[in-house]
Amino acid sequence: MISSKVSVVIPVYNVEKYLPQCLDSVLKQTYRNLEIICIDDCSPDHSSEILRNYAQRDNRVIVLRNECNVGLAATRNRGVEVATGEFIYFLDSDDWISHETLGKCVEAFQNPDVDFVAFGLNKFYDQSQTSEPSDVPSNEFSLVNPPFKWEQFSKIGVTVCTKVFRKQYLIDNEIRFLAGILYEDNFFTWMCLACCRKIALIPERLYYYRIRPGSIMHSSKERSLHNNYDFIKGLQFYYAYLQRKALWTQEKVHFMAAVDTILVRVLHKHLNKNDAQVFCDEFRKIAAQWDWKPRRFTIAYDILYSRKIAPFAFYRIVRSLRKRMGLL
Repeated sequence: MISSKVSVVIPVYNVEKYLPQCLDSVLKQTYRNLEIICIDDCSPDHSSEILRNYAQRDNRVIVLRNECNVGLAATRNRGVEVATGEFIYFLDSDDWISHETLGKCVEAFQNPDVDFVAFGLNKFYDQSQTSEPSDVPSNEFSLVNPPFKWEQFSKIGVTVCTKVFRKQYLIDNEIRFLAGILYEDNFFTWMCLACCRKIALIPERLYYYRIRPGSIMHSSKERSLHNNYDFIKGLQFYYAYLQRKALWTQEKVHFMAAVDTILVRVLHKHLNKNDAQVFCDEFRKIAAQWDWKPRRFTIAYDILYSRKIAPFAFYRIVRSLRKRMGLL
């Protein structure tokens, strides 16, 4: 196990300012058996030159280039296809990791039933150059076994960059990113949680998540009605996966909790009242196709639809209703 290779997949697009710090953090890992797969997604800046320079300096750096710009999800999927390591780590090219990150994760994989390892992160605000520690998934190193509770889903988080995966586990369970949408991490991680045998939790913040103007997840585009339809596409993808893998009965409660979370986020953080109602109408239409009955929380849904309460209050109402119905 100690000599197992880790494939670090780094999609690269328009990050020349931040790319050296990202690559340096990987090359300086105390764990040395790495292949660093950098995939240039037709970046318009000087990122490709930076990648070539690093590849010349260290033969662990492998540089690929997409024929056209395909986005983060498709680029990550390509990274999985070409990776030769036993473990896979997805790193965003404007972020960086602690020097001991991958070594700690490989050590956590000593248990052969562990399918992925999760750790905490620090938020780094680029404009102010300040950091803010986020929660860690556990107070001490621990192994988590199924069945998982939604509270554990929330604690572990959906960010794939705070996780290292066993490659064969991803292949065997046909877990991939849904291309062409925002929020691809949410649905990828939920699929991982649905079929994993065991998770190792490291009680440390090993990832540095840069929050900067102009990044995809902090752009004003996220507030458009069109982009928030991505949540519906993702839920359809997630639902189809659970059905195909015969996981629906096991994961139905988690699916409903995911829907609650998404409704709160979409309707209260991103959309004006008119767009929110349009989204609700579209959501109801799609949800009618699922083996799931939104009428079970009609009161809470209608309150959310009218935007008369705060997101947290809505979430508490939904949870209360679900507990009364024995769904949580």
